[in-house]
Amino acid sequence: MSGKEEQKLHGLTRKMIKEAGLEKPSTGLKLNIMDAVKAESTNVRFKALISNKSKAVVAVLAVIFVVLASYLPNKDVLLDNSVEKFSSYFNNFSNSLPKTFLYGIIAFGSLVILQITILKNYLDRQ
Repeated sequence: MSGKEEQKLHGLTRKMIKEAGLEKPSTGLKLNIMDAVKAESTNVRFKALISNKSKAVVAVLAVIFVVLASYLPNKDVLLDNSVEKFSSYFNNFSNSLPKTFLYGIIAFGSLVILQITILKNYLDRQ
């Protein structure tokens, strides 16, 4: 567009705005909008993807597996050599890492779990 066309268009829009006038919103517009937003936000209810029962079942199975792996290292019991191989692998893994590194991983994991629970409670309250 050239400068003259832009000026004509600008003048035309100013003239149309003056003729039509500016519309002013009602005094209760803000309150009406806030009430509508509040009504929509109270209808949303979030549901966990994994139920507490299934979390408990997985935790119990994990504890049972760890207990069996550590207390049943015999070849004749349970899964033949599998338990013994798992136990020896776990022992080799823990012996090859420094203890401070393992403590750091444990502390980091526990703090992450703590932070997740705190944030979940905070978001549930809002």
